[in-house]
Order: sequence, then structure tokens, then C-alpha cells
Amino acid sequence: MQKPTRFGEFYIAQLPAATLWPYRDEAKFLEFCRQCPHHASLWSCPPYADDTWLREMQKFPHVVLIGLKIEIPDELRQQDTTDKETLKQTARTLVGQGRDKFDPLLLEAERAHAPALSLHAGHCRSCPPDKCARLKNRPCRHPNLMRLSLESCGFDVSKIAADFLGHELKWSRESLPEYFFLVGALMSKTPLTPADFFK
Repeated sequence: MQKPTRFGEFYIAQLPAATLWPYRDEAKFLEFCRQCPHHASLWSCPPYADDTWLREMQKFPHVVLIGLKIEIPDELRQQDTTDKETLKQTARTLVGQGRDKFDPLLLEAERAHAPALSLHAGHCRSCPPDKCARLKNRPCRHPNLMRLSLESCGFDVSKIAADFLGHELKWSRESLPEYFFLVGALMSKTPLTPADFFK
């Protein structure tokens, strides 16, 4: 596999979209989604009403995979982790801070290289999870911001990260790992290079 290009905390790999489709196992990964509290409660999460999103993705012959590495300071990792709720909150905060820079990067690239489609690293954050319009069966309030993720579309993000971005995904099960690694993507009509993201 090709080596990703690094720009600071970001890792980028450009490839034909056809290379990505074999990493999709809808039955396996959507079963994981069913175990998530956001399943069927956010517009960015499955189940979806139809396969419009799939047909949209299939329009694009090129994809840029982008990984964001969030390195966790030693002082945080050395904190007492017996309080699991504190551990979860710390992890959510770190990932949230990462997405505060990652989501706008993807949306700006999508606008700059239209027609294009960005896939974000996790569920939509435009509204608090308990305020999503889907809970009242109403249309999304922020369709200009809401995007799906590779996971929610049934892709094996762990294998994608390892094979194309050179990183293993980490989780905070018993303690904070040395880093978190978020994976997003931009699908496009024409090939893009890292320079199209980082001038």
C-alpha cells in the first residue's frame, strides 16, 4: 500500500474510489451501528430511508482519505481512570476538539472542489444528539452541514486506516491511549492532491 502524505497532524492518501469499495461490508458494520445509542436517532446515522447516499457516492471516481491524529499528553494518560465516566468525558472532549478543526476542513474542501462529497469522522455534531430533528420525524435542520461517515456507510474504517493511512485506530476502554485517529474522506470527480487541502 502507498504511504500517506503527512501535513502536521493530518495524514492524506489519494486513490481511485474503486479501491475503497472492497472495504465495505454493510451487514457486519451496520450491526455495530445498531449497538450505538445514536442508531435511528440522528439523520447522519443508519438506518437510512433509501440508498440515495450510495448512488451519490458512486458518482465519484476519486477519493482522498484524511486521518487526523490526536496525540494525548502524558499528563492526561497518567490520570486516575477508575472513574469510567470521567474517562469517557475526557475522550469525548479530545475527539470533539479534533473534529472542531476536521469537519470544517472537509466541508471547505467539498465546496472548493465541487462537485464533491465529504464523509466525516463520526456522527453529525450540528445539533446536540437529543435535539436532532429525526427524533420528531422532521427534516434535518442543517443539511448544508450534516454528512455521513464511512462507518455509517458500512466501511471497515480500522482496515482503511491501517492500509492507507498507516495508523491503527485506538479506543479508551480502560485508559486513554497514546492517540486517537479520526478518518474522513472527500470523494471527487477529479483527482486531488494534498496540496488541494493544505496550501
